[in-house]
Amino acid sequence: MRAGMRTYRVDLPSLSLFLLLAAAGGCGADKAKEQAEARDLLTRLNAIEDDTSLATRKKALDALELLPLSSPANRAAREACHAAHVGLLKAETEQAVAKQTLDDADKGPVAARLPAGDAQGVSEAIARSNAALEEAQKHFPACEQAMQALIARAR
Repeated sequence: MRAGMRTYRVDLPSLSLFLLLAAAGGCGADKAKEQAEARDLLTRLNAIEDDTSLATRKKALDALELLPLSSPANRAAREACHAAHVGLLKAETEQAVAKQTLDDADKGPVAARLPAGDAQGVSEAIARSNAALEEAQKHFPACEQAMQALIARAR
């Protein structure tokens, strides 16, 4: 043994108990972190409201996508709900394009209200909106289940 170094004797049962308690403490910290993540995720998901502007919802969805999450369950919940809300936002954005085109045409003279190109554009925007809405509807059941699981984890 080198000079100045001490040796310590630790019996195996004491070491085992120490390691078990240390591991249990780590699990508690992991659970607390997952719980805090779940709360933060719920807060952000609840902030995505249908009655806010499309731009505001897009910003909220972009922030949601960038939220750092370490829990696989919380990441899965974010992905399910993000997909549902992005699809809904796409559908509403396309509806807004069609509506604006129709509103603009309604302001013109009766004979030139909606040129053929604009009519086709409206039709295509509505088709894209319908497709995005159908896609979003596929994701909402998983999102709703994920939200219930988040609520349970957040407690």
